[in-house]
Amino acid sequence: MPSKAAERRTAAVAKAGNTKVAPRRPTLRAPLPAGAATQIEGRTRGFTTWFRDIRSEMRKVAWPTRQEATKLTSVVVVISVVVGFFLGGVDAVFSALINWLLQ
Repeated sequence: MPSKAAERRTAAVAKAGNTKVAPRRPTLRAPLPAGAATQIEGRTRGFTTWFRDIRSEMRKVAWPTRQEATKLTSVVVVISVVVGFFLGGVDAVFSALINWLLQ
């Protein structure tokens, strides 16, 4: 349903005898310069092109085997546990030190 302003504009154009309705310009945004418009058009090629590019890049990836993935995952878990115990120990030492200094 058109707004009252749109109805008045259409009526005014029809009264003037002109059948063309002027396109509406956005009032809050300034129009882009010609150079900026072409840059944006080059960046927004569409979702289908984006998905096609992702699919192409994913085919180029050297995926690890199941054994390699298992070994690397276990290495990450072991290192995470070791670092966790180390940081927990450092925290316990500093906590004891602070408690000793405050007494």
